[in-house]
This record gives sequence, structure tokens and C-alpha cells, in this order.
Amino acid sequence: MRSYLLGYLSMGSTHKTIYFPDLMDIRVPLPPTERQERAIQEVSEAADERKMLCSGLSQQVSRLIEYKQSLITAAVTGELDVTTVGSGIPG
Repeated sequence: MRSYLLGYLSMGSTHKTIYFPDLMDIRVPLPPTERQERAIQEVSEAADERKMLCSGLSQQVSRLIEYKQSLITAAVTGELDVTTVGSGIPG
């Protein structure tokens, strides 16, 4: 790649034309294909793990909401003595 090309094309003016030889001189460094594929696999595995963890958290939140509602229902219907619940005294 011509050393001046990137600086020339990126300096504060608009270039209406980039000539084909200049374009062909631009190099984009990329890791080897095997490394790219490994990176894709690692990201995919991390995404799968994240989905699994999020699903587990969602289930826990749902169960806690259900438990909270059952405690409220028990307290309202008199099945739970709210005056002794925190004291450890059996109801």
C-alpha cells in the first residue's frame, strides 16, 4: 500500500474520484480464516450461555413473583399470621 494513500484520502477534503489503482492498493489486514471462525464460535457459545442464564433468571423472577403473591393471599385470607411471621414463632 502506498504510504501516502491513506493520509491523502482521509485529509479534510472531499474526493469525488478514487482511481482504481489507488483502490487496489488499499489493504485491509484480517486474521487468518481459522482464527475468524474460532472467534465466531466463541461469540456464538457466549451468546448461547447468555440466553440460558437469562432464561434461568427469568424463571426465578417469575417464581419469586408467584411466591410474593401467595404470601399476600395467605396474609389477606388469614392463613398467615403476619404478627408473628418475622419473629420465628410458629403460627
